[in-house]
Parts: sequence; structure tokens; C-alpha cells
Amino acid sequence: MGGFYIKRVELVSSFPASLRIRSTFSFRFLFYYVCYLRTFAILCLCAIASFATCGGFFASLPGKVDKFLFRLINHLRPSVVWEVGTGSGISTRYMAEANTGMQVYTFSEQSEDAVKRILSGKSSIDYLTGNCEADMDRLLKEGVKPEVVHIAHTPAYKEMFERLIPLADKHTCFIIGNPYATPEKKRWWKEVIADPRTGITFDLYDVGLVFFDKERIKEHRIVNFL
Repeated sequence: MGGFYIKRVELVSSFPASLRIRSTFSFRFLFYYVCYLRTFAILCLCAIASFATCGGFFASLPGKVDKFLFRLINHLRPSVVWEVGTGSGISTRYMAEANTGMQVYTFSEQSEDAVKRILSGKSSIDYLTGNCEADMDRLLKEGVKPEVVHIAHTPAYKEMFERLIPLADKHTCFIIGNPYATPEKKRWWKEVIADPRTGITFDLYDVGLVFFDKERIKEHRIVNFL
């Protein structure tokens, strides 16, 4: 079913690197909320896997990133998620299933019929296409602020990060999809890790996580994501 172990630790501060987990937040996140919940999450994921039926074919069981996003949202329990770059919509749907009490706003430049089918029947998902910045401005005027931001399938990851980081507070989590997709994105991801505006960060290679609680010591942890 997969799991996690710490591969290497880098502290983005004057503190020396160490293999010990000194942060209670990091320990709970890595070993309880992520690892020990996976059995329950897999049962839930298998139960809902049939939603991704397109053209008479069933999608395969969720990949490790979808499983992780399900567990992460199930742990964080946000009330609002903003996803920039919907992609196939499968990750969107799994996040929505992880916490039925939240609203997911997923932004895409173009509307896709296949994505609509995957997201259909889930009233907690708003599939917004076209001018995402205008939609974001409208939502903010309506008092809709994200607690989790998923920067997913978009070439404008830098611009979206800069646009949305002013909304972040101690309870916010940014999920960076595929931070090693290109050499340019890899360099940018390293800048995000070192950015004084960010707090604790996790590098799972396929996913990067950014937290913003400035009351915690700024640190970066690299995790082998199995």
C-alpha cells in the first residue's frame, strides 16, 4: 500500500542538519496522519474508485499522489480548497471525497467534457473555466478564502504562487504538484523552500508541501515517498 520514510533532512536555518525529528508537528504529520491513516484511506479510495468511469472504461486504482492527497485533506479538514490547473479531474475528485464538508474550487483555462464527467454529481466541486484570476477576485470579494491551495497542472505556477501567497496564514497549506517537472520548476521550488515568507516545507518529490506557521522553526524535510 506504500508508505514513507525520511531520506534526508535539510534545515533552512542556522541549525545543523540532523536525522532526528525535533519538530512535534513534523513527527505527527509524517508518522501518524500520513502513514497510520493509510489503511483506512485505501479502503475509502477503493470504495469510491468507480466514480472515474469514462467511455465505459474504469480508471485504474488511484496512484500514490491521489492516495496522499486524500489522506492529507482528510487530516487537514479545510473548509475551502483552491486548485489551479484541474488536469484530468481525478485528483480533484479524490480531495473532495476526503472531506465532504468542504468546497473545492478548481480553475482551468478550458472546459473538458471528460473532466466534467469525473466531477459531475459532486456538488462540493466548482469547476471554473476561463479567466481564473477574475474568478479568484470574485470569490475573494464574496469572502471565500482558501485554506489549502493546490498548484497543480498549470504553467503559471510562479505567478499563481505569488498571487496567492498574500492569502496564506498559519493555517494555510500550499500543495505544489510535480516540483521537479522541469529544471526551471526545480530551481523555483528551491527558492520557495528558502523563501522567508514560507515556514515548514516537505519534499516528497512528486509533491511539495508548504506551511506558513511562523511560530514554528523554519525547516525543510525530504521524504522518500513510496
